[in-house]
Amino acid sequence: IRSIKRRTMNGLTMYQPDGLQAGDPRNISALIVEDHPVIARGLAQYLVTGGFVATAHSCNSAAECLAWLGSADNAPPDIALVDFWLGTASCAELLAQLRQRYPAMRLLVTSADTSRGVEDLAQQAGAHGFIAKQEEPAAFARAIAALLAGGAYPAVDDAVDPPAHYASRVENLANLFQLTKRQTQVVALALQGWPNKRIATELAMTEQTAKEHMTQILAKLGVANRLEMFAKFK
Repeated sequence: IRSIKRRTMNGLTMYQPDGLQAGDPRNISALIVEDHPVIARGLAQYLVTGGFVATAHSCNSAAECLAWLGSADNAPPDIALVDFWLGTASCAELLAQLRQRYPAMRLLVTSADTSRGVEDLAQQAGAHGFIAKQEEPAAFARAIAALLAGGAYPAVDDAVDPPAHYASRVENLANLFQLTKRQTQVVALALQGWPNKRIATELAMTEQTAKEHMTQILAKLGVANRLEMFAKFK
């Protein structure tokens, strides 16, 4: 796992791995808009340390979000994860402003309220995707990958594969890209959102070895990061 630095600017928290090249077009940036600071920081850290995004900013209100985006020092992120309920108001107005001002930004709405009405309202307000906060962390990675690939989440025809079908898909693609047996084990866990440290513990290897396997896997798949890997295996 890459080490990350935490910086606070104008009350907003940014997490960024050491050694990133700021102008690298492969870098994926995310903005977390969540009125619970602990959740916002936790999600930002998970996305960065898990290798799903290069940088993640967090803020705790619509006003803070718009102020950060309005600064000439900050470029609009590739994707924004927005809590549906920000205080006592919904995020509908914020989503409308984001769609108007930053049409290239992908918008993923999150909420602990899983009623169908909330998801419908989020879509009507302009969200490209919706995910419940109760979902496993790996689901957030799949949602981000789907949105950055130009799709929606959940997809209209989305269906959950039975475990046997999922394992078969991983095995078929592993054969296609000539992954070793060990690399196949690593990628199967990585696709569940596991970070290198947890993979290493599960497979009884060092964290450095797990990291080296991931580097080789990404090279064989011809992708730059885990998000692109998710998109390839979807």
